[in-house]
Amino acid sequence: MLKDRLGVYGLGLLLIVAGFAIAYVFVEPAPPRALTLATASPDGAYHAYGERYRRALARQGITLTLVPTAGSIGNLRRLSDPEGPVDVAFVQGGTGMAVDGDGLESLASLYFEPFWVFTTLERTVGRLADLRGWRVVVGAEGSGSRALALRLLAEDGVGPDDVDLLPLGGAEAHAALGDGTADALIVVAAA
Repeated sequence: MLKDRLGVYGLGLLLIVAGFAIAYVFVEPAPPRALTLATASPDGAYHAYGERYRRALARQGITLTLVPTAGSIGNLRRLSDPEGPVDVAFVQGGTGMAVDGDGLESLASLYFEPFWVFTTLERTVGRLADLRGWRVVVGAEGSGSRALALRLLAEDGVGPDDVDLLPLGGAEAHAALGDGTADALIVVAAA
């Protein structure tokens, strides 16, 4: 009788252990309950989208912490840093080659962001080479706008010594064009 009980309970215990072993190998872990998202400047679109995601995820019981940064390049650097406190980030398309991003993967494309060139009313631009000698706002250090603007200016033969580069972003960039501190503003942003 004891031998029969041990056989039944032993078989049951063996099945339970086998079930846990199979689950351990084949079942994915539950998603995290807390994430950190690198956005950009607090007055920018990426941060506003981050706030929307934070509220939506909070309804699902997930805590999303937003980390303001200078922009896409800073976000890529934080993602590439294995010790960095960032799990996910918004990154402008076309800036990935500015940082060694081994092991990084893009999850989705959210929307299109055109490359804009704004000038004062009395000035016109047909090509980026026409900006030679001008005071040009190209975005803050670490921003995707700056990285792309510098790359496209160089493609059109305009080097850093050919223009007066103003490292401003957000509201400061727009104000510089409006108050005459800048002759042109280059920005990558949704309409």
